[in-house]
Amino acid sequence: MTNLASLPEVLTVAEVAAYLRVNRRTVVTALILKHRLGAKKLGNQWRIPREALELYLANTRKALVTPSGEEATKEPSEGGQKE
Repeated sequence: MTNLASLPEVLTVAEVAAYLRVNRRTVVTALILKHRLGAKKLGNQWRIPREALELYLANTRKALVTPSGEEATKEPSEGGQKE
């Protein structure tokens, strides 16, 4: 994976999508339009400051860590499974 510091100061949607390994539409609809990732629209194109991507990734990382400091898993616990 590319080092975040080596990316340009201002990124395109395509660059963010490539870095996160998601579709460009996902970057716009799930991150920018829902105000999870700071961006500015210039004409008809979005631009994302690298600092905004760093902040998004830091916040996402915090959300994946439990209060005890352990990383949360995506698998539900046995008590939370539906049968």
